[in-house]
Amino acid sequence: MSFANLRPAGGHRLCKQLRCKEMYYDSKDQLERAQANPAEALANKHYWCLKTFTAMGPENEPCHAESCNPERACYEA
Repeated sequence: MSFANLRPAGGHRLCKQLRCKEMYYDSKDQLERAQANPAEALANKHYWCLKTFTAMGPENEPCHAESCNPERACYEA
């Protein structure tokens, strides 16, 4: 399992366009902590969108594991 496969509290998959630096490196300890508490692992990260390359998505709304969800038109499962 990788960081990108964690699920936010809302239960949705992370958007394919959502990124944070933890998605680019995985350590066994980091993944074990993330699996034990996904909500904490996904909180307090600096996210960006691969469509805009900024912390704001195409709809000019902030990027975050919780807010980048199926309710947004730009969301990709």
